[in-house]
Amino acid sequence: MEKWLSISELSELTKIPETTIRRYISKFRAYFRYDTRGRTKKYHPDTIMILKKIADLYNEDYQAPEIDDILGIQFPFAVEEKPTTHHPPLKTIEQQFEDFKTYQEQFNRQLLQELHQQREYIKNSIDKRDHDLLNAIQQMQDAKKEIAAAKEKKWWQFWR
Repeated sequence: MEKWLSISELSELTKIPETTIRRYISKFRAYFRYDTRGRTKKYHPDTIMILKKIADLYNEDYQAPEIDDILGIQFPFAVEEKPTTHHPPLKTIEQQFEDFKTYQEQFNRQLLQELHQQREYIKNSIDKRDHDLLNAIQQMQDAKKEIAAAKEKKWWQFWR
């Protein structure tokens, strides 16, 4: 089994500073195979050859897009196809419409029920308010009558 390498190990083997290696890996990410282990990444041993090639191309005054083209020719990479998962068959537009129609009817029924409940609550609240208001008015009128009756008595009649 091949030993996967950390960036510091790559730096020791290639004699390229770690910061430069990080920059190369960041710029040309597609050409490097790595495995995440915890918080660190380990790179495939092929990385050494690719890093040396990138360093040589930069020393020969190539620019990043040109290096990318050269790497694409010399180090082509294969994209692994992941197995497809089974998806349930898609519904037809008619089925989707029927589902939506059913949902809409349920929603409308629920909305009408809530509206009816609100109307009942408002009606009951208004009836209670009116009843309480009429009682308060009646009590005030009774109190006024008692006060008026009390004012009609002469002062000596209060002790009788």
